[in-house]
Order: sequence, then structure tokens, then C-alpha cells
Amino acid sequence: YPNIDVVIELMGGIDDAKSHILQA
Repeated sequence: YPNIDVVIELMGGIDDAKSHILQA
């Protein structure tokens, strides 16, 4: 299994990208 911290970081990055797209 992948490192849970890495998974959380990746998910956070995806959320950040979505928020940036919505703000654009």
C-alpha cells in the first residue's frame, strides 16, 4: 500500500487544483 501521507498530499493537491480552476 502507498504511504497514506503521500495519498493525502496528492488528494490535497487535487483539491487545490480544483479550487484554482473554480476561482479562475
